[in-house]
Amino acid sequence: MNGTIILTYVALALVFILGIVAIYLKNIATKLEAELSKLSGQPIDQSTISFEKNLLRGAIDHALMRALYYYGTIDIKFDDEKSPVKELFKGHYRDLITYLLRQDIVINVDDDGEKRLVPFFNIFINKVYLHYVAETPETIKRLFFKYFSGYSVDSYFEKLRGKPSEIPYLTDYVQNFLWNQFDAIEHDQKKIMERPEVASFKVKFEDLLSRYDYDCLRKIYLNIYNDNGDIDTIMSSPGLTKPENNVKEKEKKNEFSVDFHEQSK
Repeated sequence: MNGTIILTYVALALVFILGIVAIYLKNIATKLEAELSKLSGQPIDQSTISFEKNLLRGAIDHALMRALYYYGTIDIKFDDEKSPVKELFKGHYRDLITYLLRQDIVINVDDDGEKRLVPFFNIFINKVYLHYVAETPETIKRLFFKYFSGYSVDSYFEKLRGKPSEIPYLTDYVQNFLWNQFDAIEHDQKKIMERPEVASFKVKFEDLLSRYDYDCLRKIYLNIYNDNGDIDTIMSSPGLTKPENNVKEKEKKNEFSVDFHEQSK
């Protein structure tokens, strides 16, 4: 009799203990599932990815336009000895693009009392980066490392590679933009030269190129302060139409094709 009672109490105790363990394990599993859910986040569809990447590229475009307009509207002196070009005059947009693509055009920089030669492109990238970090909202900047590593192929495998940075991506982005602009300028200059009024000497080729430079810088200004994101409105301004528009119609209206958002499509 006593043995039966003892076995009953032991069985009840085991059931109780197993119940406690089951509840504990269930709580652990629930907490783990909640933490994993936080880490994984909600599923992101393609439209969300495109929207967020466009926000990032829009912020980079804004910084790029700010830097272009700054250097396009001031006179810049390069190093007298090492640089093959000594000066860039304000308003000369075509020269600005060309000089940024040449690593041999350098500026003598005073770095805490130490003089060193820095390529004009490097100084320009630094300007773009400063505008990006200073003028981009934190909510947009936080998206950057969601889609980009912050490293280049050269820097990723270094033992002391440091923190990720936007600089590698910005550098590639700006270089791509500049080469696209260089090709567009070459194309547009050829079209201007072929215009009947230039061939007949009724209009000076140099005057039309000066107008072209002016229109390019004017478009940069419009892009900086275009807060509604309506790029088509800007593109339809005189002298600022997209390259794919009808060329003959542009020539009649004395308009030129310069697409500042070619890489953001």
